[in-house]
Amino acid sequence: MSSSILARAVRGAVAGATATVPMTGVFLSARARGAIDTLPPTLILQRLVGPTRRRDRSAEVTRWAMVLHVAYGAGAGAAFAVLAPGAHGRRAVLGPVWGVIVWLISYEGWLPAAGILPPAHRDRPPRARAIVIAHIVWGGALGLLSRRRS
Repeated sequence: MSSSILARAVRGAVAGATATVPMTGVFLSARARGAIDTLPPTLILQRLVGPTRRRDRSAEVTRWAMVLHVAYGAGAGAAFAVLAPGAHGRRAVLGPVWGVIVWLISYEGWLPAAGILPPAHRDRPPRARAIVIAHIVWGGALGLLSRRRS
């Protein structure tokens, strides 16, 4: 891997991790409106590790879910930066598109295939809308954060 690709991947990872902040804000807003009950990263990890009855265990799952969500955002951001190297001026537009692609791969792809969540098209509409909007916001933030040349 050339240093140029590695540098782009690192910048993209930082942008992707940072972009999870406004995305989480959308999740929290959706929870406050009743569109979702448990934040998607927490729900995914709960389904992977099984039910937690102890309150301290539940808090631990939530913390790890957020850490893993930021890491997933970083990985998707790195992939974006590597796959769109010459798109500096268009990243603000391509970012939300990438957010939808990540959402499709996750919520219509590996999450249902692994039996973790139902496919998005079979989920409750308010929940599915909130999750796709959060991914568009993540992609928009990613595009804006990664559009400057370093």
